[in-house]
Amino acid sequence: GLVLLYGFADLERMFEHALTRLEWPPPLRRGAVALASHLAQGFEPSRHLGGLATTPVLLVNDLDDHLVPRQCVEALHRAAPPGATVHIVKTGHVRPKKAELIAELTELVFTWSDTLAME
Repeated sequence: GLVLLYGFADLERMFEHALTRLEWPPPLRRGAVALASHLAQGFEPSRHLGGLATTPVLLVNDLDDHLVPRQCVEALHRAAPPGATVHIVKTGHVRPKKAELIAELTELVFTWSDTLAME
């Protein structure tokens, strides 16, 4: 199976969101977004998730994550193969020092993986 924790699609929108924190002139920021989007287009999750029709998929997201715009989360969910499991949390974005949250997410993933039929 495939698990995406706090994943997203629509890389262009994600780059725009990430670069808004920089105080670059708008033309420079738009150019950086265009270049980054072009270079990363082969990694766009929405281009690949549809091909996983036979792979169990778990998507874990916070719709109000300050690092990942809701539109990018929703784009990921729309691109997910039929039957994908979507789990919405209200935790904010996971950080390395959030040991309790990491433990909860680990348990969630193990519990989900235990539901998969082994072939």
